[in-house]
Amino acid sequence: MLVERLQITHVSTGGLFRQAIEEGTPAGTEVREYVESGRLVPDHLVTQLVEGLVAGQQGRGICFDGFPRTLAQAEALDQVLTGHSASVHMVLALDLPDEVALSRLMSRGRDDDDYATARYRLEVYQATTAPLIRYYKERGLLARVDGNSDIDTVAQRIDEALQAVAA
Repeated sequence: MLVERLQITHVSTGGLFRQAIEEGTPAGTEVREYVESGRLVPDHLVTQLVEGLVAGQQGRGICFDGFPRTLAQAEALDQVLTGHSASVHMVLALDLPDEVALSRLMSRGRDDDDYATARYRLEVYQATTAPLIRYYKERGLLARVDGNSDIDTVAQRIDEALQAVAA
């Protein structure tokens, strides 16, 4: 919904991973091992895939979904964007209770979305991704949104956060 309203490109790192795997690229072969085991793909591989995508955008806005996940990835994103005369304008953090996040992860219907994998992903999030909240807050780029509602309500909250940044 956000991507349609803003006329920007949606980039899901999961989608980038699946595409690289399907295309059988060297990065895709390497990524497959991590994805199939539920582990995070190493920063250098994620950044490599994202950099290739950013290079092809030529001034068009991007909504990253699932990236960056670590401080190293955030710093690499800053470097990639700077190299293309671009920057991060806003980071949305959707806040959810752990139980809701686990339920949503397991309801996606993917082969790797069992309880153990979902619990592991949540633990990895707490250890490696949660520190990004502080990173982006210190830069004045963070907007926190309560994601524990239906899609329309969360979309309205996101719109309000976007309007606050634009003001």
